[in-house]
Amino acid sequence: LTFVVAGVARAVCVTQAVDGLLARRYGVTALRDATWGLGLEAEDATLARWRGAGGRVVSVADLPRP
Repeated sequence: LTFVVAGVARAVCVTQAVDGLLARRYGVTALRDATWGLGLEAEDATLARWRGAGGRVVSVADLPRP
């Protein structure tokens, strides 16, 4: 099972969702151009941390089309 994650407050709400899903060993694909930060953590740092924890980071355009 893989979750696709998007949202606002990347360093808070989105990070909690991504980290929680990864901790439970779910697949996670985070949409880099469908998240927005509040300036609490640099975007590159957040995305690198998610990748390092086993998440996949892509753009909306990278998603498969039905």
